[in-house]
Amino acid sequence: MSHIHIPDGVARDAWWLLVIGFAVTLIFLFFILRRLDREQVGKKIPLAGSISAMMLVTMSVPLGFIPFHLNLASLCGIIVGPELGFIGVFVVNLILAFMGHGGITVVGINTAIIGIEVLVGNKLYGLFTKKWKRSMSSALATFLALILSTAITFGVIFLITGSSDAILQGHHDEAIHFLSYSGWLAIVIVLAIGIILESVVTSLIVSFLSKVKPELVDRSEKHV
Repeated sequence: MSHIHIPDGVARDAWWLLVIGFAVTLIFLFFILRRLDREQVGKKIPLAGSISAMMLVTMSVPLGFIPFHLNLASLCGIIVGPELGFIGVFVVNLILAFMGHGGITVVGINTAIIGIEVLVGNKLYGLFTKKWKRSMSSALATFLALILSTAITFGVIFLITGSSDAILQGHHDEAIHFLSYSGWLAIVIVLAIGIILESVVTSLIVSFLSKVKPELVDRSEKHV
């Protein structure tokens, strides 16, 4: 959901932001790869690959009835942990960029934003499962992680494109302002539907895994 679909060249005026995105992503990858336990990683690579493939599919296919696609980044963080989850997000975003789903130049920013979603979803799930069931914990963790990542996404888009007030520059017609307000209201409604939908889907998957493969969503299991 929190994925910036900006082609290469559009954000050239905000090149510094693109550089920061790649710098943050590469720094995280460097430290993650240094601290990973090879034995633990070897056991989870097939699982991480499967979850990454699922993210790749869901992020490539819009839902149709709303202009929105699932990320399942929080689910990835819950199942394989924040470190492998971040690596998976980087690989998925790189593949999507080669497929034309956003430019190569925004891979860094997209990885950093969705990586935050993975991390926050993982940590909140671990916190919430101390009080609530796994299904409820995963839904709430996903909801809050998506709120944060979506807010960061809007902030990045604002920095790249400038203030939305520029659209209305030179216009004083009340109808123009009303349409602008209605447009933002529609965006908020669509985002709310999307966030709730992904939270529900994540909760259903976690609930199913709790019954058939509980060790995948059990926080007593060590995440690498």
